[in-house]
Amino acid sequence: MVQFILAFLALSQVVTAFTLGIGKRDSEVYDNSGFVPNLGPKLSTLEKGKLGILWNFNPRKDNVPEEFMSTPILHTAASRLLLGSSTNTLYSISTDTGRLLASRQLRPTSFPCGDMKLGVGILGTPAIDEATRTGYVYAKGPDGYYLHAFDIRTLAERKGWPVKIDGPATNSPEQYLNSTNLLQRPQLNLIDGVVYAAFGGGCGDHLVIVSGWVVGVSASTGKVLSRWSTLGSSIWHAGAGMSSDRPDRLFFATANGDETSPYEGAVVKMGLSKKYGAREVKDSFRPWNYTAMDESQRDIGASTAALTSFVLRGRKTVVSGGKNGIVHVLDRDKLGGYGKEEKRNKILQEWSMPEVKDGVRARLFYGVGSWPRGKSGYLYLRPLDVGTVLVYEFDERKGFKLVVKTEEADTTLLGSGAPFVTADNGKHGVLWTIDLKKGLLAWNATPKDGKLLPLVVPKPKSSDTWTFKFQRPAFAKDKIYVVSREGGVIAYGPKK
Repeated sequence: MVQFILAFLALSQVVTAFTLGIGKRDSEVYDNSGFVPNLGPKLSTLEKGKLGILWNFNPRKDNVPEEFMSTPILHTAASRLLLGSSTNTLYSISTDTGRLLASRQLRPTSFPCGDMKLGVGILGTPAIDEATRTGYVYAKGPDGYYLHAFDIRTLAERKGWPVKIDGPATNSPEQYLNSTNLLQRPQLNLIDGVVYAAFGGGCGDHLVIVSGWVVGVSASTGKVLSRWSTLGSSIWHAGAGMSSDRPDRLFFATANGDETSPYEGAVVKMGLSKKYGAREVKDSFRPWNYTAMDESQRDIGASTAALTSFVLRGRKTVVSGGKNGIVHVLDRDKLGGYGKEEKRNKILQEWSMPEVKDGVRARLFYGVGSWPRGKSGYLYLRPLDVGTVLVYEFDERKGFKLVVKTEEADTTLLGSGAPFVTADNGKHGVLWTIDLKKGLLAWNATPKDGKLLPLVVPKPKSSDTWTFKFQRPAFAKDKIYVVSREGGVIAYGPKK
């Protein structure tokens, strides 16, 4: 198992965490559905060729570009864009001009790892409390992770913070969370006054024990409420956050761990409590043949458990995929358990992605895009290893049916981002994604004659690798923000 874990880490040493929302702001709801209504540039702006680059923000450390593994997050009321870098530096930028408003290094960074040449610092995208104007972020130093709480305007630390999270597991006291051996990749969740974060295995020579954790910390007091251990499975999702549709539950997927773990290679639903954090597993789904998948590094934990708005035969859906090349559609209230004895998955629907070669199918990282349209709509996948975008039309009785398979010029490389759909009042959808080589890409999200129409997006100066691995855009009204190696952060919007 160790060799498989090391192979996994070699592929995923640099992982970006993202904000994802479906509400008034891009960061306030954690469904990971890949649908962001009423934000981002309008379809008409792109069709008329009026999308332009508004500004670039490019901080440098000793004449070396910063490394942003996390996605920008917006504080809408204050017109600020927040960024956390691998050097443990926070930046506050004007969303209108790109001007630097404040910056602060939280602590010395940890050891370098893979593409993170400047060190392992902030990987997970912060969470924001709009009411108190407080941001929360994990920063890793030589002695492990601390959770920081900071004033969004000044970036100053809140009184009583930061908080060291190490300690015994609440579900298995003999397990001990030693954060020097871990990476905090997924986006943070702020739910009912508790900051939740997921952790996975460490990096390189610092890998001692591979185990996943869900940690809950009170946002008001800084008290660690729970340290729940997977007992041997990482949580990483290629950087996507855990998902939640109610204050009393949280969904995530696990991977790359010990097959003796009861939660290895599974989609897990946890119960949440404002008083006790995340302590109890309520339900789970594990593919009936997960053992073979795990041994061949084809597990399902490379993407998150997406809570889409599609209701299939009266059941609210969870869509999950991964490196096994299979898409699973689950019942949100009855995930499906483990069908090893029956040798079948007791779920709503499943299908295979395109074959790459010799029976090996394309892999899905991070998650899905979706566009609900009443009782119908579309699901979008951009698997790696093949040059295609897959579009599935949804029917409330029959489920998902493939209707578009684009033919792209190049294979989608490992590290390219997942798809997202923006729509103006539910109409005129735009499909967005960030390609590792090509940068920001866009299509008209409405299939026409079995095709998706590409839209023109202006490109800054190109480089061999356009962006960092598994990046995703951040959306605001009429604007979109993208991390790049050349520009640090690039803002797109209507030309003036």
